[in-house]
Amino acid sequence: MDEGTLIPALKDCMQWQLDAIVDTHLSNYTEVRPNRGKSTLTSVLQLRFWHGRAEHALPAAERALAIDPGLPEPYCVKARYLQEDDRIEEANRQMETALRLDPDSWDVNKETAFLIFRQGRIKDAIPRFEKAASLMDTDYHDVDMLMTCYRAIDDRENE
Repeated sequence: MDEGTLIPALKDCMQWQLDAIVDTHLSNYTEVRPNRGKSTLTSVLQLRFWHGRAEHALPAAERALAIDPGLPEPYCVKARYLQEDDRIEEANRQMETALRLDPDSWDVNKETAFLIFRQGRIKDAIPRFEKAASLMDTDYHDVDMLMTCYRAIDDRENE
């Protein structure tokens, strides 16, 4: 098997494994260790969204919300897709829902900050990046984004 056929085959295999993980965790979500299930579900949604197969994350988010509409993270996934489709108001409403459900979630604050940042609302993104950075000691990325925001608005005091 040459590289041209091996790489697509490996990607298909990885996608199949992610599909199986999502389906397993979603079906067991309400039955086994709900708190652990929630964090596992969040991780699975992030894996699906961040690892190059974003087109499949929306159905997983919809399935998660069908099981538990109180999960904030799937609203973040939906907001990403809505923003990509230039449906900004709908995306913002999804993020508002996520924030209302869990205002102290690192995932939710981080995603909200990026949503606002991508809209060019730099000053409005700063408090969300600050919140996200304060919620996780090892979060260097949001700190870097804060520096970017401060430079963009010429805030030398905080830069």
